[in-house]
Amino acid sequence: MKSEQPLNLSQEETEYLQSISPIKIAVDPDWEPFERLNDKGEYSGIAADYFKLIEKRLHVRFELVPTSDWSQSLQYSQDGKVMLLSLLNKTPEREKWLIFSDPLIVDDNVIIGRYDSAFVRDLHNEVNKTVVLPAGTSVEERLRTDYPNLSIVLTETEAEAFDMVLTGQADFTIRSLIVAEYNIRGQGWFDLKVIGKIEGYSNYLSIGIAKNQVMLQSILDKAILSITEQEKTDILNRHVPLKVEITNSNRVVIICLIATAVGAVILLIVGFIQSSRARYLAIHNRKIQEITERYEALSELSGTYFWQVDRGGVYSYVSHEVCKVLGFEGNSLLGKHYGDYIDADDMQRYEKTMENAEILTNYEIRHRKKDGTLLWLKVDAMPVLAADGTVLAYRGSSTDIEQRKHLESNLIKAKNEIELAYYQAQIGPHFLYNAMSAIALYCTTEPKKASSLIVDLSFFLRKSYDFKNMDYMVTLEQELELVKAYINIEKVRFQDRLQVIYEIPEELYQQLIPPLILQPLIENAINHGLMKRIEGGTVVICAAQTGNMFQCEVRDDGVGIGETQIQILKDMNETFTTITMEKTEPTSRRGVGLVNIHARLLRRYHKGLTIARNEAGGTTVSFSLPESRKESTI
Repeated sequence: MKSEQPLNLSQEETEYLQSISPIKIAVDPDWEPFERLNDKGEYSGIAADYFKLIEKRLHVRFELVPTSDWSQSLQYSQDGKVMLLSLLNKTPEREKWLIFSDPLIVDDNVIIGRYDSAFVRDLHNEVNKTVVLPAGTSVEERLRTDYPNLSIVLTETEAEAFDMVLTGQADFTIRSLIVAEYNIRGQGWFDLKVIGKIEGYSNYLSIGIAKNQVMLQSILDKAILSITEQEKTDILNRHVPLKVEITNSNRVVIICLIATAVGAVILLIVGFIQSSRARYLAIHNRKIQEITERYEALSELSGTYFWQVDRGGVYSYVSHEVCKVLGFEGNSLLGKHYGDYIDADDMQRYEKTMENAEILTNYEIRHRKKDGTLLWLKVDAMPVLAADGTVLAYRGSSTDIEQRKHLESNLIKAKNEIELAYYQAQIGPHFLYNAMSAIALYCTTEPKKASSLIVDLSFFLRKSYDFKNMDYMVTLEQELELVKAYINIEKVRFQDRLQVIYEIPEELYQQLIPPLILQPLIENAINHGLMKRIEGGTVVICAAQTGNMFQCEVRDDGVGIGETQIQILKDMNETFTTITMEKTEPTSRRGVGLVNIHARLLRRYHKGLTIARNEAGGTTVSFSLPESRKESTI
């Protein structure tokens, strides 16, 4: 299995790990389900499972240094008694003595209050309210700065914080959603509920590393990158299972929906089996009914409705709020198939999502309204399971996010304009310096050649900046003009070491492609493939049409691409979603390289670059786009 395979570390990295092993680490002894120390000093929890994986990946041993609480763990780190802190957020205060790995876990912070507490939309309005927190958390540090109107009370343990809210000694606590769900379910604290969410307060939980151990940071990042999504899901499910089971004796499901300030919804579903607590069944059934009524009333303000479909996709329940959101009367949808109302382009993705929905699942989809128009909805759903694991139905809620998607589209457009500026700014200073040096050289020896180079450089720079944003398309012919100007300049530098062959039918010159996408691939082949060989080599640029698809290929006979880059692109394909790609930032370390081109293609076409090492040496990079010969909009 992959989890048992060590990483390919350099000799220097391997020797470095051997020199610092065992690596001393301090943890939070009371932060379930993330981590805890029992009475015997044994370490368990989500973080513990991650460290076991990392130990296998790196062939290194972590030595746990026990502490009485998190505050003492922080102090041990400051004093240099440990090299690592297991799991924590990055803050300005902590950055004084720590550097941080890539995040292991990303989780929202939510506001937890009593059952009768009002929904909290803005903490600035909660004047003189008391919030209770375990001591030493990053939330405390931020709250004191952002919300001076709150009175903060600190406890030694998570349990004490929840208990103070439960008994009315504090108005609410602010904790990780995973921690909240674990404690509310595990302790049976059904008088507590999620009453809000603070935007921008998500937890990006990383490993804290002593500031002088920069190489260790790099090594840990490699190990974290190697952990697969399946391994992450398995770890989470071991400690925070979210399945709802239905036995013959009862069908108890608590569906908790909270509307946030930006229209996002947190769906908290709590299930339990009566067999061991029959005497409490009547009490809990009454609470379930009250909670459902409260949240359905809240949904009227949030543009949300509840629904249930059977295993075949037929609506068996739709709350009356659907009329406000979609225009339908709830009973008019009963007995109808959901597929009749979901946009056809989304159906395949929808069915695949629900088929694999073993835990709480979130996705976005377009649903047809009564008037025939499409509306973007955010869906929170999960399967209802029988005792044997058979899916009986799917239950959840849908929230109108049309306005959010509109704003999101505007933000993406603005981001694309910034991204284009970034790509244009990546024209390397070394390339410009070398080009100008060549021009200066030929000014005295071959003036005509110098003049030609000036024209090529001028054309290259003008075309590189001649786009308004990344949504515009150019013809293949226009992109090839840019490519040829670039190659003319590079051939002056590399002379016979650089050969270029074009295998492009003339009838494909009007094919539309994204701008600045072919030239960077050729630049990558020249600089990272051919010119690393003394004798240089050849770049072949091919284009063809197969059916309704246009295919383009850049092939070189250079040193060949590294396996790390190939794996990065494969990982991007495996974890691709529209949202993640919209958030993809340019990768500065690779310039306008393969990763950035791959991200752009994924975002636009849901299919990126195909890349492989050639048997005879060198690399082939290709991509395919839908055939399109429309006029350019530039």
